[in-house]
Amino acid sequence: MDPIKFSSLEEKIHQERTLLDEKMQILLSEMPTPSADAINSVNLQGANFFTKFESFLASISSDSESLSKTQVEDVLATIESVLDYAIDYWDVLKEQSTNVLSVVLEPEHNFLKTAQLIFKTHKKSEALILKNKYQASNLPVVGFESKGSFKLNSIKVDWVSLIIGVVLLALSGLLVFSMNIDTGMKYLFSRVLISLSIALIFTGVAKEKIQAKINISKMAITTGGTVAIFFVIYFANPAEIPVLG
Repeated sequence: MDPIKFSSLEEKIHQERTLLDEKMQILLSEMPTPSADAINSVNLQGANFFTKFESFLASISSDSESLSKTQVEDVLATIESVLDYAIDYWDVLKEQSTNVLSVVLEPEHNFLKTAQLIFKTHKKSEALILKNKYQASNLPVVGFESKGSFKLNSIKVDWVSLIIGVVLLALSGLLVFSMNIDTGMKYLFSRVLISLSIALIFTGVAKEKIQAKINISKMAITTGGTVAIFFVIYFANPAEIPVLG
């Protein structure tokens, strides 16, 4: 996934978590006799946060998205943090709602199902520990007990880009060593072709990982993927113009 897009999605989740922490701090500051408004406020913000977190997981794990190894590790760390946080959240909310509202607020049956399933798929031993904690706190474990799996898509080789890049590079080498580069147009053509072929090869094995910001005259260009690699190769370290005669 594009790093900027991934960071933006993570930031939105972080903001929701921060709002929930603020509501929770207000509730805890009023204990042992918090107000009904404080409890309801925490409940509403909690529902909003956990729902958006599940939506975040669904969006980054769609078939159209591929995550880098670092992104997968970040997501799994966040899932573990949220799953652990939810235990304390519901322990406080259930106890205080019983005392103040005379009604026990409880999570829905499929609470954090996607998060549990993803975490169980990638981290079986850690997931088992969390499952036991959830059962001890009488929280839903639908995702933990699911027989299916939910693996986050990791970056795969883009064979189309890789093959085209290899073919173009072979063609470029053939042209460069068989063609007498004696004009500016031939030099420009060979330089563009070689840069493009190498960019396609890198894209094939490192899709969405590379971003670049190139300053050309007074204009700044920020881009990613194949275009970023092309700009880096073409502008950062160009070959010297051949001296004729």
